[in-house]
Amino acid sequence: MNNVQQLLCATLTLVLTACGYTQNVQEQQTMRTYPAKALYFHYYQIDIPQDIAVDDSQIEAEFWGNRFFAYPIASQQAFDELVNERINVFKNHKLSEKALAYERESRQTLNEYAGEYVKKYYPPLNMTTALYEAIRYDAQHYKIIANSLNNLDSSFNTSLYLQYYMYVPEQHQYIMTRQTKQPASLIVSEDQYKSGKTFLTEVLSTNKKRLNNQNFMAVGPVVWMKPDSHPNIEYRMASKAVPMSLHLDVGARKDKGETKDELEETISTIDYLSEGKSKKIYRGNRDLAGMKGIERCYLATASELNESSYVWCAWGTDGEKEDLNKPSILLEMEYEVGSSSTDIQYAMDAWKQLMDSFKRRTTSRNKKISKMKHI
Repeated sequence: MNNVQQLLCATLTLVLTACGYTQNVQEQQTMRTYPAKALYFHYYQIDIPQDIAVDDSQIEAEFWGNRFFAYPIASQQAFDELVNERINVFKNHKLSEKALAYERESRQTLNEYAGEYVKKYYPPLNMTTALYEAIRYDAQHYKIIANSLNNLDSSFNTSLYLQYYMYVPEQHQYIMTRQTKQPASLIVSEDQYKSGKTFLTEVLSTNKKRLNNQNFMAVGPVVWMKPDSHPNIEYRMASKAVPMSLHLDVGARKDKGETKDELEETISTIDYLSEGKSKKIYRGNRDLAGMKGIERCYLATASELNESSYVWCAWGTDGEKEDLNKPSILLEMEYEVGSSSTDIQYAMDAWKQLMDSFKRRTTSRNKKISKMKHI
């Protein structure tokens, strides 16, 4: 190319730029998506950055009074040792004489003054250690009934605590529930082996096959096979590879307009922290997976109260009480940005990727794959 040709090309580029003809090229350069993996929750899923540790990000996964958490473990032997160690904590703790004296005194008072209606809520448990019962359903499922770990000499004549341990060998992890307080009358009146067996047939660890079943509800590390209400699920996720953090909160139906009020309160906080210099990017409504919701995006600017600028976006819906397909959902994103408009566009691209990935777990693509297998 000679000098005249170079000059003509340079002149043409300047003209095209001035006329806006290079806008599409610039947009293509600006568009950026993060490497993603699916996060499954309720009957839905979204794409989150690959480097986020989902189990570590889970704040709550709860239904029927049980909260489920998953932890890594090396082997069946390690699981057995873990459970036996916990059982021995209760089994080897002998109740203090003070606690036993309190039980005897309470029982005598109860027998003298209480009616039969009251007495049935305080059945004699005849415990001398903090362990009431440890049930082994099979090599992978245990149930422990005992006093509270926070107080091994607690008031065992009124209530006890249940806890489940589930080993998932194919995932090299175990799932544990927290200790759940139960009335002593319920512990005594129910067949604990039978009730636990029923529970464990309705709660299974997640895997791809179960997640493809549109009737199974994903709740943290487990699927709830026969849901009868909205569970509470919450994640607070942060990525190191992408300058973004996410908050996902799913639960029972909220009062009409409550989600909107929560978002407006957050926007007010953002403006306060930005010393009145926050900027609106977008406000509107958006339907996702058959649910009506509202969407907000704002730029929080750096200040003495904000260490750095970030784009905050949120989508939320109040949900519907009688519809298991429509829980309340709040999804928030914070994406750290610099002063350039390109950074802000990157943040909005990430939000677009989140919104576009929000869908029912059983998709048309899954159905197509299923059909192809039968051809």
